[in-house]
Amino acid sequence: MSLLIINGSPKQDNSSSHALIEDFLEYFTAGNVNRNGFKDKNTAILNIFKRSDNEIAEYKLIKHLTQPSPSILFVFPLYLDGIPSHLLSFMCSTAEYINSPRPISRVLKNRQQAKAKIYAIVNCGFYEGSQSGVALQILENWARRINCEWGGGVGVGACGGYSRFKSKVGHGVKKNIGKSLRRLSYNIKRGICAQNEYTGAAFPRIVYKSAAEIAFAKMASDNNVRL
Repeated sequence: MSLLIINGSPKQDNSSSHALIEDFLEYFTAGNVNRNGFKDKNTAILNIFKRSDNEIAEYKLIKHLTQPSPSILFVFPLYLDGIPSHLLSFMCSTAEYINSPRPISRVLKNRQQAKAKIYAIVNCGFYEGSQSGVALQILENWARRINCEWGGGVGVGACGGYSRFKSKVGHGVKKNIGKSLRRLSYNIKRGICAQNEYTGAAFPRIVYKSAAEIAFAKMASDNNVRL
């Protein structure tokens, strides 16, 4: 089994998506990662920050799909209850390529055994992780269009400022999120397809709302905006 993790956040630094990938890898590779990449040669990360990244990303995804028992994990933020436009553009162009009359496309489209499995982690600023349900449904439809299996996804709520959470995954405010990421890691390793599940940071809604209002007020003040 080989895993390609696609980071679909347009934010290159300190994104919640990147932080979630790091937390997921604590379970998937047991922290077996060094600065030069993964010690696990069957795991790789592909960053798609903007549309200009799509061409090389499409090539790498097609190449990954030709491997035995491939899995793909999308990690991205929720945008208007859906998928960020640059990532959606990448998905559309990839589906068009796979459904074209090219020889490699016919191989992928007609593959019946050991189909690739698509998984996802969607983070959102809403308190309820279930707000990402539509985005997960879009990904599931895309998976079927390219002749892959939908393995299931995790919608993570209350992710505003996730990259600044100090708790270790599985503890503190990340306790519930850690449980979901552990199950997702287990499913991917064993090629299991499961139902989508929704989780979020382990603190009360009023605390999250208050923290967001304080952050917005500070941001406005830093940019000379009166409230």
